[in-house]
Amino acid sequence: MENIKNYLNFENPKHLFMDVCLWFFCGGLILWIARYLRWFIIHFHRDFLFLVKTPAPIKIAAFFLSLISLFYFSKYFIKKFITIGGNKDKKYKFRKNTWPDTWSFNGAINLGAEGLVIDSSRAGCLLEKHYWQNFKMSFDMKFENNDATRDEKKFGIIFRAENLDNYFMLEIGEHKTKNGCHVGIKPHIRFKGGWEELAPKKIDTLKLESSEFNEFILKVDRRMVYLDYKGENVFNWELPTHVDVNHYESGVREENNLEKRDTFLYQDHVRKIPFRLNHGLVGFRSHWNHVPAIIKDLKIKPL
Repeated sequence: MENIKNYLNFENPKHLFMDVCLWFFCGGLILWIARYLRWFIIHFHRDFLFLVKTPAPIKIAAFFLSLISLFYFSKYFIKKFITIGGNKDKKYKFRKNTWPDTWSFNGAINLGAEGLVIDSSRAGCLLEKHYWQNFKMSFDMKFENNDATRDEKKFGIIFRAENLDNYFMLEIGEHKTKNGCHVGIKPHIRFKGGWEELAPKKIDTLKLESSEFNEFILKVDRRMVYLDYKGENVFNWELPTHVDVNHYESGVREENNLEKRDTFLYQDHVRKIPFRLNHGLVGFRSHWNHVPAIIKDLKIKPL
C-alpha cells in the first residue's frame, strides 16, 4: 500500500483526483512528444526510421516506462518544491479567531482564556496549510495547575510533519529514571503512527515548576535543530536519516500482523525518513497522563 500511494492515493479523494489529472497530463505529454519525434524523423532524419517501425509491444512498454518515470518525478518535484493549497515559508502569528478552523488535532485540545491548551492528545495538533523547512518558532508555555489524576509535566513540539502520523518531536518536561525524576528533553520520531524514542537529555537550567510562562525558541535549519529556553541554547539535535520500525516503543504498524506470522517477508526494518529535510507542518502534543500545557504568543518565521 505504501508504494501505490506514490502513484495514486485512494484514501484521499482530493489527492486521488489530482493524481489522476497529473497521470493523464503526463500520458498526453509523452504521446505529443512521440508524435512530434515521429514527424521530425520522417521529414528530417530518415536514418532513424527504424525507431518509427519499432514493434508495437516495445512501443507500449516504452510508453508505460516513460509514463511511470515522468509521473513519479513530477510528484517528487511538486512535493519538494511546490505546496499546493497552502502557505509556504511565510511568517505566521497565532490569532484566537483562527482556532480551530486552521488546525487539525485529536484529543481534548482547546482554546482557553490564556492561550491554546494542549491536553490529552496522543497524536497532537498541527497548524494546517502552513509549511516550513528552515524556520524559527517562538512561543511562551506554562503548565496548568496539577490535578489528582495527572502529575507528569511534559509537552511536545512538533515540526517537519507530513501529518499526525509522521513527524519529528521534542518532548520537554519531567522524565522518570531509576534514580528519580529530572527535567530534560527527549527527541521522538513518529513514523506511520508509531514512536521511536531517543534517550532523554537532562537540562539543569530547565525550570518548569513556575506558574509563569516560559519562553521557548525552536530553530530548525536543514539537518540541525536548536532549542533555546529563556534566551539560552539548551539542546541541539542532528536529525537522523533513518528510523528503526522494528523497535517501536509504542504504536501501530500496517504490516504488524503479517510480520508476526512471517518476519522474513519484511527485512527492511530500518527505513529512510522521507520527511527529514522536507517542508512540513508544525504543532504540539501532550499525552493523556500529562498535565495540560498552555501555549501563547506563537510566532513562526522562515530562516
